[in-house]
Parts: sequence; structure tokens; C-alpha cells
Amino acid sequence: MSTTMTREFLENYRFGILEQYMKNVASARILSQNVEFNTSEASYEVTLSDAQVIGLKVDLDKSQFQLLEFSPNIIMTLTNLNIDMSFIYEIHTTPKIMEDNIGAGFIQFYDLDILIEITPYISKNQISIEVNNVKLSVYKDVSLKLQGIDLSAHIQSFGGLLKDKIRLQLLNDFQQTLINVALLTNTQMAENIPSHFIIQNQIVLNNLVRDEQIKITENYWSIGGDGTSYVNKGTVEFNDQPIILGEYDSQAGDYQVYISNFSASTMVRVAQSTQRFRLMNLTIPLDMVASIIKGADKVYKNYFETQIEIDFSKEELSNVTFNENGTFISAVIDIRIKNPMTFNQDMVAMQVLMKMKMNITINDDFEFKAAIESTKSEIIHFQPYFYTGSNSYTIQSHIKKINALLIDKINPIIGSVFNIPQLKVNKDFLKDPKIKTFRGFIQISANPKEPQDQQKKLKFETDLGDNYHYVNYQYIYLIENNMVKLLKKHKQPQAVSKSGDQQTHEKDEL
Repeated sequence: MSTTMTREFLENYRFGILEQYMKNVASARILSQNVEFNTSEASYEVTLSDAQVIGLKVDLDKSQFQLLEFSPNIIMTLTNLNIDMSFIYEIHTTPKIMEDNIGAGFIQFYDLDILIEITPYISKNQISIEVNNVKLSVYKDVSLKLQGIDLSAHIQSFGGLLKDKIRLQLLNDFQQTLINVALLTNTQMAENIPSHFIIQNQIVLNNLVRDEQIKITENYWSIGGDGTSYVNKGTVEFNDQPIILGEYDSQAGDYQVYISNFSASTMVRVAQSTQRFRLMNLTIPLDMVASIIKGADKVYKNYFETQIEIDFSKEELSNVTFNENGTFISAVIDIRIKNPMTFNQDMVAMQVLMKMKMNITINDDFEFKAAIESTKSEIIHFQPYFYTGSNSYTIQSHIKKINALLIDKINPIIGSVFNIPQLKVNKDFLKDPKIKTFRGFIQISANPKEPQDQQKKLKFETDLGDNYHYVNYQYIYLIENNMVKLLKKHKQPQAVSKSGDQQTHEKDEL
């Protein structure tokens, strides 16, 4: 074969056979096939409903050509052939725990960036094709569409399926696509080459897919305060209804899942630059916050013969704020201490604002780690009630009991909100001995106004008794710099002297 003929054939190959190859790749399809997987939580039936090439880019001028005097005479290597493919899998799940909870989903791998190296060998009158070093990466988001009642029972199982099963299935399906394209190309090459050339029916696939190049399972989980996972982009629907990113949809079940291969820091930056992504200052539903304390709305404890009721404030919703400095949790709780003699009267009512900074991470193995870095609590409302049998000493004594209760009872179970059954929780991160959330935060340094009458003052010091309405009738207190400041009284004491004491109270009224 002369050099001139070789160059002529090379040009014919570049603009003829290669173009036909491109058309074959672009029109490639994979027939639908069903694959079943089983986990301890659920069984899955996965159907590949669509696979197609949606884009091709090739620069022939940058391709490598070799003209040799010996066999093979022509070697052309395309090292910059980029293919964008789309695979759509239909997933039907059957949980093994809840029989009525049947979930279905569609997962779409869209715009896979494929870098492929194809080397056709032309040796005298034979042509063979070798496909080498296919690199498959996912640079865009993976979309997930869910249908069902409550997917929380097997959401971890689904994540494992995505990581361990569908990823490998994607590799197999892509490899089969390349084989089909290569075989189809071989049968059509004869139309574009001289008749004396024989197409050798041999496709060599060397190191076809580099598994380590697939990056579809890294850093795509970010947990929100309401138990919802969020990412910065992608398309997610539930029961045919689109869900706005960053907003909790009570109709969408316990878990809404967004999958992305972006890291958490990237998500935070996107959150700060777009209004659609409302992850900042995300509000937690009240029932979710209430689950911090044993999943109950209220907790009643008998502690040193004093009944204490703890509830989450209905007026101020708790929230979780995510930013690049950490995760910040803020919760307002109502605390009411019952009169130990009757248990049907409030002795002290207060609101405590809890603030906590946490370091929350979820690694590739779905292991959840939460480290509490700092805590701060302050009283934003304090309202004492004085009853028979109560005096300043007993009030202060109960305040100390509140501190002990919050330290010993509440603090250890604050982390229970992170006991999400779908995640592996490293509980060592929740047992930081440096946490002193509530210790010493209640200090009483102001006393109720005492009556001017010496005789009644003496009785006040020993026992309030009938002077309850006289001494203090639902005063409202404000905690300011650890000092209780009297702001306002609801009812003018009847037995107080109008001359001197009235002026004192007016200074403190708002």
C-alpha cells in the first residue's frame, strides 16, 4: 500500500467511517431489562427504561494518527471524544417492615461526561477497532423522583442500593452500549472503504470502564433540621408534585431526598447566593423538635418532690441555621414548676432559649457524626407565683433543682434528635464531657416587694399565707445580665401604702 493511497484512505476514514460511527453512537439504545435486588429492609425491582446519547463532541484535528510501513499500517487514536449519555432507571421498592408502604421511584443519570479512546487498526486489508480507557464521570446532579406514603423506613436501604447496585449496573449497561455501537459500526464500515478491505469482526475492549472515575456517590447528603435531606440543584418530585428546594412539604412524607455529588461547602455557597435555596434559617416543625425529648410533646418529671413540666414553646418556633461556620440550633422551651403541695398550680413559669453550635458531617458510608462544640442558654421570660408554704428560700431552692434537672435529665438526651434510624450515629460525638449546657444559668437576685407595715413584713418573712395577693400578684420578670428585674404588676396590692410604694413600682413599669 503506497503512502498516497494511505493518506487518501485516511481522509476517507476521517470524514466517512468516523462520521458513521458517530451516528451509530448517537442512535444507540439499550433494550429494557429488569434487575432485582434484595436488602434487609426492602426488595427492589430496577428497570432500565431509557438510555441514549444526547450529545457528542469530537475534534478530529487533535486526534492522533500514525502511518506505519509495517503492520498495522494505520493507527488512529481518538483521545478527546466526549459523549453525554442519559440513563433512566425505574425503581419499585417493597419494604419488608411495613407491608402497606410501597414506594416507587425514578432515578436519572443525566449528562454523564464520558471520555473515550477509540483506536481503529488498519493492517493491510483488515480493520479492527480497539476501545480503551473509557472514563465515566457525573458532573451534574442525579435526579430522583419518589412516589409512596412514607419512605423513611427504607431510605437508607435505597441509598445503599444506589451506591452498591445501580452504580455497577450503570457500568454494565454503558459497557453493553459501547459493544452494541462497535458491532453496529463494524457492519456498516464496508460502505465507506474500498471493496478489497475485509472488516475483521473483532472488537477489543481494554480497561473499558474505570470504576474509580465514577463520582456519583460522594458528598451528596445534607441533613436538614426537619429530617429532610437537601442539595443545591436537581429535580425532585413526590407523587407527581414538584418540591421547592429547601422547603418542607408535609404532604411528601417523612423524607424528601435530593441527591447531588456536590459537597456540603458547595451547597452552602450556593445557598448564600440564590434565593430559591432556602436552607439558611430553616424552620423545624414543632413535632420534630419535640422529639428531642423522647419523642414526646411533654415530659413530666418528679424531682425532689417537685413536678416540672417541660414543653416546646408554641409561640417561637425552633430553627436550625446552616452556614460555613457550622450548624446552629436554637430552641425555646417552656418550663413550669408545679406547687409541690397541690401539683395543680404553677409555682414558677419561665422560658429558656437554648443555643447550640454543632459540627455535623455525613460521610460516604452514611455514618452520621455530630459534635457539640459550644452551648449557651438564657432565660428570656421568668414569672414566679407565690403560694402558701412558699418563701424566698424555697423559691431559690427550686431554682437550684431546675438547674440540676436540666443538667442531669435534659442535657444527655438532647442528642436523641439525631438518632435517625436511617443513619449510623457515632454516639461518642454526643457525649462530650465539656458540655455544660444549663449549669448555673438561673440566678435570683431580686426579691418581691415587701409590705411597709412591720407586722405584715414579719409575717411575710415567715409565711406568705393570706398575704399572697398583697405581696405579689403575677409579677412579670425579665432576666437581664443574670438579674431578675421587676417590670410590671397586673394588680395593685390593696394593703400597700399609696404614698411611697406606688412611686417605686411606677419606675419599673413598661
